[in-house]
Amino acid sequence: MRGVPDHYFEKAPGSHAVGRSVEAELISGFDLGLWRERVAVPSDVPCFVTAEEQIAWGGINSVSHWDQDLIRERTAGHAR
Repeated sequence: MRGVPDHYFEKAPGSHAVGRSVEAELISGFDLGLWRERVAVPSDVPCFVTAEEQIAWGGINSVSHWDQDLIRERTAGHAR
């Protein structure tokens, strides 16, 4: 994941300069079928954007600078 440092870079085998965090791709809640209502979605975390996007867009405190069109599209698609 870009924007997240690997604190073990150059200190441990397998470390990477661009970070070592892994993040699952977003999916549409509609793809979950009947399970959509059973999968809990936190109300205090923006599950419709990736952490990598949040970092690139200035962080959680810069929501007004995020791609609002993309957020509307993902919210309509119940992105998770």
